[in-house]
Amino acid sequence: DLTMFYTSYGTGYKSGGINTDRINETIDTVFEAETSESFELGMKSEFPDQAVRLNVALHKTDTEDLQTISFQGTGFALDNAGTAETYGGEVDLLWLPTDNTTITVGYAYNHAEYSDFQEGPCWTGTPWQTDQPDPYENGDGTCDRSGGMVSGNPENVLSLSANQQFQIAEGYGAFVHGEYTFIDERMTDVNNDPVKLDGSYYVVNLRSGVLFERYETTLT
Repeated sequence: DLTMFYTSYGTGYKSGGINTDRINETIDTVFEAETSESFELGMKSEFPDQAVRLNVALHKTDTEDLQTISFQGTGFALDNAGTAETYGGEVDLLWLPTDNTTITVGYAYNHAEYSDFQEGPCWTGTPWQTDQPDPYENGDGTCDRSGGMVSGNPENVLSLSANQQFQIAEGYGAFVHGEYTFIDERMTDVNNDPVKLDGSYYVVNLRSGVLFERYETTLT
């Protein structure tokens, strides 16, 4: 009654199209449709004696002809990566150690890479700043991005929060709340240019407040 296990399977589709921006002549004008398959296995459970709720999930997604967009000096080029692979897991915990205390923990691991992207975009910033060429050049204006990081994906994300409520007087209360969030480094462009790697960071939020509870009496 307190635990649910589940599995899911899904497919995705995104239609192809035509590049309308100024792009290198080595890049195809037409980009193909994108298809994907995703799998998930999870558990949702509650532990009343410990005042704990726990959710766990494992996932995997394979995408064929992933549509990518990269700035190539004169315009944004839409292109297809051969295959992109994503897998990971998530844990979500809610704990009420006392009637007035709430603690949450959330963690997500998400590995994503271009497992097959042999004719991908090349570095733009690093060669311009350092004269260092892209080591994965194919010699035709494209570069092999196989094994590279999928753009916009932090591999690790952690979120912690704690909330404490206090009773000041009858009808009056207060609370203090704290949050900590960590975001792992992430690549911001499909071409995996080193100068476009955004470093990891964390955010701390603290707040407090006073609660006024208005009681209404109904006469009968």
